[in-house]
Amino acid sequence: MPPGRGLSLLLPFLSGALARQSPSQCTALGFESTLLKCSTCDVLESHIGESKTALKLLKECKSCCAEDKEEIFHRAIFQVNSEEISKNQDHEDFVRRKAPGFPNLDVEYVVDLPCALELSNDQTTMRTKVEGWSSQHLFEFVSAKLRPPTADEVLASEGGATGKGSAEIQSCAG
Repeated sequence: MPPGRGLSLLLPFLSGALARQSPSQCTALGFESTLLKCSTCDVLESHIGESKTALKLLKECKSCCAEDKEEIFHRAIFQVNSEEISKNQDHEDFVRRKAPGFPNLDVEYVVDLPCALELSNDQTTMRTKVEGWSSQHLFEFVSAKLRPPTADEVLASEGGATGKGSAEIQSCAG
């Protein structure tokens, strides 16, 4: 039996009986409950053995984790280092060929900053450094995280709204 397989058979029984730990209890166990996702515990399960210690660790992990929820964002800004874009074929390809397919994605040229993707919605903003990412990885990430625009947003962007797609490229270079 592969490592962790026996544990996966026991987990449905354990998870129903697991009491949720308080944030301070989780910290004492070595887990940051506000950051620990249950999918991380699933990965842990596939890499540990079936000893009592492993089972205890997995049970603690599951009692401190938060269910994964995929956060979807309404807008994105791809910040591209204007000095580096011509040297990075992947970022150049993304800006020229793939970014125009996302009406709610703006491309912003910056100086002396690493390339980053900033996603936002009504509640939160997430900034992710994307140096070294391939054009395809950028496309897949944006596709997964950025919701398609509504029909009203598409009409507004076609009716003269600025900053959408590649029609208007903003510059922070001054």
